[in-house]
Amino acid sequence: MRCEPIFAASLLLAACQPAAVDMDLSREAPEAVQDTWEEIPEAKISFVRMHPGAAQKNVYVDWKCFEDRETHARVYRVQGKAISEEASGALDALRKAAQEDLIPSDGLYACRFRENMPQFRIEFVQDAKKVQVLSSSDCKHAAPFNVIKDGRRYIQVTGAFGEALEKALALSGNPLHVGETEGLFMFSEKVQIDWASGESQDSPAKWYDTLFRKDEAFGAMLGAVERNFGALQLPEVACNQSKSPRCDAVSARYQVRIGERFFYTIPIKYDGKSVSAQMVPEAEWDALAKAAKSNVFQAVAHSVTPEQDIQLIWSDAGAEADSCKMVRGLAKHFDLPDSVSCSTWRFHCETCSAMIYYVGLNAVWFEPQGARKTYFAALNQLQGKKKVSYSKYMSPDKSTNLFVRLNGRPIAFVTRNGKTTIE
Repeated sequence: MRCEPIFAASLLLAACQPAAVDMDLSREAPEAVQDTWEEIPEAKISFVRMHPGAAQKNVYVDWKCFEDRETHARVYRVQGKAISEEASGALDALRKAAQEDLIPSDGLYACRFRENMPQFRIEFVQDAKKVQVLSSSDCKHAAPFNVIKDGRRYIQVTGAFGEALEKALALSGNPLHVGETEGLFMFSEKVQIDWASGESQDSPAKWYDTLFRKDEAFGAMLGAVERNFGALQLPEVACNQSKSPRCDAVSARYQVRIGERFFYTIPIKYDGKSVSAQMVPEAEWDALAKAAKSNVFQAVAHSVTPEQDIQLIWSDAGAEADSCKMVRGLAKHFDLPDSVSCSTWRFHCETCSAMIYYVGLNAVWFEPQGARKTYFAALNQLQGKKKVSYSKYMSPDKSTNLFVRLNGRPIAFVTRNGKTTIE
C-alpha cells in the first residue's frame, strides 16, 4: 500500500493551519467604526436657480443638516462636504432675512420681468412652518422677493434676502450673482409664475395706503377728497432703487375721479416717515365739487371726444403774484369782495381748448382762439330752456377775455384802442 500522497497532503494541511500560539478563541473581531451623524430632513434648505424652458442651465444647491446622536451637534453639508462655521452663520441670516420686512401681498410681483426669465427659488421649514421664497426679478438683489410663510403671501422689497442668499451661496462654494443693477418696480401689476402658491392677502398698495394716511396733514386732505368725491382707489406705488436702494422711500400717486370724465392726480413722495405732496386746501375741494356739477363744467366733457378724460390741474401762485392781483382786481366786476381765492383749476386734454376755472371768481375763462362754437352748443343743450345767447362771444376779436360764471352767465372784458370795457 502506497501512503506517500496521504503523507504529502497531511503536510500541506499542517502548513495552512495557524500556529498554536496565535489561536485565541476567546478574542472577538473588532467592531466597525459607526457613523453617529444622522440627517435631519426637516432642517434642509433647498435652492434652485430655475431656467424655464432650459433645464440644462438650472443650478441646484441643497444644504442638508446632520446631527450627532451623541453630542447633538449639528452641521450642514453640501454635496456631502461640511460647510464652514461662517457659512452656517450665513444660512441662519438667510432664514432670518426671509421673515423680516414682510408686506402682505395678493400675488407675485417682480422687477423687469420677462417671460421665461430665470427664477430664484428657496424652500425650508422654520418653527414647524413651511417657508417658500421666490424671485423672478432682474433688479438689484433680485428684489422684490415673494415669500409664502405658513401658507400666506408676503412681499419683501428691501432686497435683504437677496443679499443674504448671495452670501450663503458664495460661502458654500457656489458663487452666484443675485441681481446687479438698480431698477424701478411697481405694485400695480402682478406676474404669473408657477411653483409657489399661497393664500392671498391685501394688495401691497393697501399696506402703503394705510402708511401714507398716517401722515396727519396728508390724511386730512384725503379725507376732504373722499368726503366730496367718494372713496379713492388704491394708489399706484413705485420703488426706484437708484434713489432708494432698499425702498425705504417710495413714490406714489392717487387718482381722484370727479364725475365721469374729470380726474385729478395726486403725486406723492414718502421718505419712510412723512408724505410730501401738493396740499390742496379743504375749501378748494369743496369749491371744485360744487363747480363740477354745473353745466359750465359738464359742457367741457360734452364738447370733446368721448374717449378722452379731462385732467384738472390745481395751482395757487400766492397772494403776492401778479395773477392774484389780476383776480382780485376783477372781483369787483363779479360783485365779489377783493379778498377772494386766487387758486385755479386748469382743464387739460388732447383736444381741449385752454380753459381755467377761477375758484374765487366762480367762473371759467376761455382761450380766445378756442373752439367756442362746440363748447357753447354743448352748454346750451345742457341748459335746456335756460339757454343763453353766446353768439356775440364766438369771435375772439370781440372778446379777448371771456368768463362764464357757473350759472351760465357770460362776462367779457373787451379791449379796444387801449380801453377795456365789460360786455
